Amino acid sequence: MRTPDWQSPDGRLELHCCDAADLLRSLQPQSVDIAVSSPPYNTLPRDTRAYGFRRRKRRGDDGWLAKVSQEGYADRLPEEHYQRWLAWMVAEMLRVSRGLAWVNHKLRFRDGRGIHPLRYLPFDVWSEIIWDRRGSMALNCRKHAPSHEYIFGFGRPHWWSDRENTLLSVWQIPPARGCDEHPCSWPVEIPQRLIAASCPPDGVVLDPFMGRGTTGLACLALGRRFIGCDRSPAYFASARKLLMTALGQPYVAAA
Repeated sequence: MRTPDWQSPDGRLELHCCDAADLLRSLQPQSVDIAVSSPPYNTLPRDTRAYGFRRRKRRGDDGWLAKVSQEGYADRLPEEHYQRWLAWMVAEMLRVSRGLAWVNHKLRFRDGRGIHPLRYLPFDVWSEIIWDRRGSMALNCRKHAPSHEYIFGFGRPHWWSDRENTLLSVWQIPPARGCDEHPCSWPVEIPQRLIAASCPPDGVVLDPFMGRGTTGLACLALGRRFIGCDRSPAYFASARKLLMTALGQPYVAAA
């Protein structure tokens, strides 16, 4: 495994600033307990005309779209390329995990046709969660405004807490607010629930697309170990700051 670019004093949290593929290739089979991640959706091409929420952001000219483009979320991958890439990533997450690989994704539209993630992620599904976001950012798209995303638990669990079963399979959780460092940050309650259900106490959780480090924050709250990765130096710095603050450590930006 590659040397982490930052780790907590006790070594239980470690962050890598590199491409997710490089980190995954460096991990041995079944070297973590579970993977929990929300990969890029490939849905914000630079020349896309913005509607609804995104149009308001562009009108404000606050640099949001430019920041998204710079940090890698304005993906312009051909759809076939994107699907092969994500299928490989999920396969690697399953290879290195003893248990489940949890992946947050959604129905995306190309040329007016909906593309369900299970069409190109050909893995056994142990659990499916519907994340009810309690609102939508696409209120003028000539269809019932999408207000949900999926969370798939691929593979088979090697450990499970039945105490979490009563949460049911539809989670009404609003998106994270006040996270200006990252345009797609998910609420910490989601990874907390997934980790509490399927990662044993003191187990290791991997997030190869950690963004601002929300999964790491969930691990810290639950007493699990964490391996996080993001190729963006800005998001790596944001995750490092978030976790150091949670640990009560003084944060000094890297030179």
